[in-house]
Amino acid sequence: MARRNEYYPDGPMTAPGAISMTKVKNLLKKGVYAIENAHNTRVNGQLRGCFGFVRRTDGNRYVYFDTEGSSYGPLADKILVRYAASAKDYTGERNIFIDWADFGKVIDEMLGA
Repeated sequence: MARRNEYYPDGPMTAPGAISMTKVKNLLKKGVYAIENAHNTRVNGQLRGCFGFVRRTDGNRYVYFDTEGSSYGPLADKILVRYAASAKDYTGERNIFIDWADFGKVIDEMLGA
């Protein structure tokens, strides 16, 4: 049974434009990348996005990503990516904001594919 959304009781269980973990997994090349510590972000039962770490299966460099939209207008439809030291490094390095259309290309560039 789906949880009731107290703000939108009859509304959708997914926010407009939300990018789920399934979309991220389908975009990245299977066998080339491993996704670790990844979870969907839900607020009051409504899917808002996802976050996690990506690494090459043959390497040890990590990239943290978060697809939840920002409340700041110019970044509302951007995805946050940054280098990370491990799959538990949530503070990482400098934030980079990109479009969803460029996500796969940027991950390839950051991890040296």
